Amino acid sequence: RAASVAAHYGSAISAYEIINEPNISWDLWQDSKWGEAEIKSERYACLISTAYESIKTEDPQAQILTGGMVIGSPPEGQNRNQFDYLYELYTSSWVTRYQAAGNASKPGWNVVPWDGVALHPYYTDVTNLFSLLNEFAQKMRDRGDFKSKLWLTEIGAPADPPSSPADPQ
Repeated sequence: RAASVAAHYGSAISAYEIINEPNISWDLWQDSKWGEAEIKSERYACLISTAYESIKTEDPQAQILTGGMVIGSPPEGQNRNQFDYLYELYTSSWVTRYQAAGNASKPGWNVVPWDGVALHPYYTDVTNLFSLLNEFAQKMRDRGDFKSKLWLTEIGAPADPPSSPADPQ
């Protein structure tokens, strides 16, 4: 399906984000009756690798992004966070297979089956945001990925209205 979408729309779509929030999915959490909120990293690596190869075959200039990662731990696994998930993606058998196939040598293709790591750093203040971005960038470089970019594809913070019309806060 990814190849047919890329073939149909061509360069009209410049970037594809493959699934939303794979590391902490509210929909999966609900659908599993509160059993798990995380798409297992190996399964997600399979999906993004397959989508990457399909889309890049049609449009080598398209940018393929990981699903935006939520910052924090999934409800069922408080002992892990977004960096654990990212590490598991980089070390998955699907990334190893992608690299062994020599795909990185193709024009427009990356050393891993994504061109960017998408983040959803909700409720992160500015000081912590820049530290978080630096830490993500370092984790990516530690895995030998010097081409992927960081993308903030969703961001937000609480916004409380003033207590009265005269109080501009």
